[in-house]
Amino acid sequence: MRSTLFLLLIAAAVLQASYVTLTENAGVNRNNEIVSVGIPLRMGEIPNQVMGTEAPLGISGIPAQFKVLSNWYDGSARFVLATFKQNFSSGESKQVYFGKGGGNASQTELVLTDRNDTLTINTGLIRVELLKGKKFNMVNRAWRGSNLIVDNSGSGGLIIKQFKDSYNDSLTFRGAALTDSFIVEESGPVRSCVYVVGRFYHDTIQMKASGEVTCNTPSLKQPPPYVRFMVRIYTFSGSDEIKITTVLHNSGQNGSQGTGSGSGGPFTFTLLDTMSKTFSLCEDSPQRLWFTEFYYDMKTAIGSSKTVTTENGVSASLSGSDRFSFLQGKPDMYYVFQNGAQTATGGKGMGYIDVKSGSSGIAAALKYCWEAYPKRLDVLGDTLRINLFPRDISPEKRRQQSLLVYSNKTPAYQLRFDSCYHIAPGSWYRSDVAFRLHDGNCNPA
Repeated sequence: MRSTLFLLLIAAAVLQASYVTLTENAGVNRNNEIVSVGIPLRMGEIPNQVMGTEAPLGISGIPAQFKVLSNWYDGSARFVLATFKQNFSSGESKQVYFGKGGGNASQTELVLTDRNDTLTINTGLIRVELLKGKKFNMVNRAWRGSNLIVDNSGSGGLIIKQFKDSYNDSLTFRGAALTDSFIVEESGPVRSCVYVVGRFYHDTIQMKASGEVTCNTPSLKQPPPYVRFMVRIYTFSGSDEIKITTVLHNSGQNGSQGTGSGSGGPFTFTLLDTMSKTFSLCEDSPQRLWFTEFYYDMKTAIGSSKTVTTENGVSASLSGSDRFSFLQGKPDMYYVFQNGAQTATGGKGMGYIDVKSGSSGIAAALKYCWEAYPKRLDVLGDTLRINLFPRDISPEKRRQQSLLVYSNKTPAYQLRFDSCYHIAPGSWYRSDVAFRLHDGNCNPA
C-alpha cells in the first residue's frame, strides 16, 4: 500500500548505459509494483522536447513512459519522470536500464472513455468514474471487477468551512471544477493523470479569502481573490491503486506588492499553456485565507457490516452508523477512537486505514502523516472521510468578535479565540493520498 522501495539513480555519461537501482526493503513480495523516478539527462541528448510530453525513451521489454519535466536552454530534455512496473521478492535489489527507444509502450490495459460530462478510466483491474464541471466530486464511483466499492453518486467532493470573521461568515463550501479546467494530462501506457482546477461554492456564493476591499483608486476596487483548488488523480495500468494530490491555493497578494496606482486589479494566472484564469486581488490589504476544516469523502458500497484496520493492526468490527477514527493530533502522538471512545495511541503514525467486507475493500494512506499533522481518517457509517485539515484541533488560534445584546438592550462585544487554519496570500497546502480498491486482502506495506 505504501511504497517503501529504495531508489538509487546512477546517470552514466552515455544515456544508453543509464540505469536505476531498486531495492525492496519492507520485507514483502511485490507484483507489478508501480515505480516512478526522476531521470537527469545531458544537454542535447534528447533534443526538441516540450514539457509535459513524452520523451522518446524506453526500457527494453517493459511498458514505460517518460514525461518531460524540464528543459535545457537549447530545448532538449533536462529531467524526465520515468514510470514503469516491476516485480520484487522480499529484500530484492535489481538494476533497470533505460535508453533511447527499446520500450514496449503498446502493452497497456489503460482505457479512458470520455462521455462529455463524465470520464471513465479502466485500468484492467478497476474502473473509476469522474464527473466534470460543477458536479466534480473527486471520485464519483469506482469498481473492482463487477463489485461497486465507491458510490458517491453525485454527492461528496472537496468540502471546506470558512472561518467566521469581520468579512466572512462560517459557510460550508463545496469544490466544483471550472468549465474548461478538466484536463487529461497523461493517458498511458503505464499511468493516467487527470488535472482539475476549480473554485468553492455555497449555492451561488463563491469562496474568497479574507480582507478589506481597498485599492488605490475607487474605480479599481476589488474584493479579495477567489480561493481555488487543484487536483490530480492518477491511475495505473493493471493496478488497483488511485493516487490523489490536492492543492488548496490562496491566490491573494500580501499587502502592497503593486508598482503603481490600482496595480492590484485583476491578475491572470497561467495554469497551462492552453488555459488561464483571472483572479481579483488588492494590493493594500493582506488577503489571508482562514478556515476550520477541509476534507473529502469516499462513500463505500461494501455493506453495513465491515472490518476496519489502522496503525499497528488495531482493528474493529463496525455496523450501521458506527464510527472509527485515526487522528494524528501531534507530530509524535496519534489516537484511535471507536464511537467516540479512545481505544489506542501511538507515536509517529503512517496514516493508514483499511475498510473491508468479505471480498471487497478500500484502503487509504496519507503521505507525510505525522510530518504534516494534524490529519484524521474517519469511517462514519458507510463513509470514509479523508480529513486533510480536521476541525477543532488546528494548531492556530484566531480572535473572533461577536455582538451580544442583553435583556436590557445594552450591546456588548464578546471576544473568543477559535481554532482555525491559515494560508498566507500567495501560498498553498498540498496533500497526497493513495487508495487501493482491493479484494479483501491489503498489505499496508
